[in-house]
Amino acid sequence: MAWEERSRSELVVYLRELLSGRHKAEASHYTWSSIVNLACGLEAWELRPQMDAVFARGLLDEFDVDASHVADAHAGKFGSLWDDFVEMHAPIRDVAEATDFLDKPFEEDEEDSEPMPEKPPAPIPSATGSLTTGAITEPEPRPFTAPPKVGRNEPCPCGSGKKYKKCCGR
Repeated sequence: MAWEERSRSELVVYLRELLSGRHKAEASHYTWSSIVNLACGLEAWELRPQMDAVFARGLLDEFDVDASHVADAHAGKFGSLWDDFVEMHAPIRDVAEATDFLDKPFEEDEEDSEPMPEKPPAPIPSATGSLTTGAITEPEPRPFTAPPKVGRNEPCPCGSGKKYKKCCGR
């Protein structure tokens, strides 16, 4: 690739293997469109017969990438896909710089968004059935109360009629 992790020729060989049947993903699986898009981004037009075969076998969802898009890219209608690929996949040297956009709101969001109007909270039925306004409050914490202990010779609480020691107490 552009920064020498793998050479273009190595990637082309690998993509040829995937497109020729090494990759066993189901039809319409997103990885097929990813493989074809990668081949287009690398301008690996020597793989065009294999890409066309993937289309012919019905492995690609035409919604993700269609044959006319690949043909237009091959004809150069989108300019140099390689230049775009290199720019998009440039190595990250400074993570903070590369991700600083995550801390900023999108420009469209700033223009289109209006602050949400403040509304008073809706009345909420309380445990007693009356309506209250305001935030939901947590109930008062109560201490844990253990269930009553059943004696060995008492009737079993399951209702079997047997003594507890002969039923559920085993």
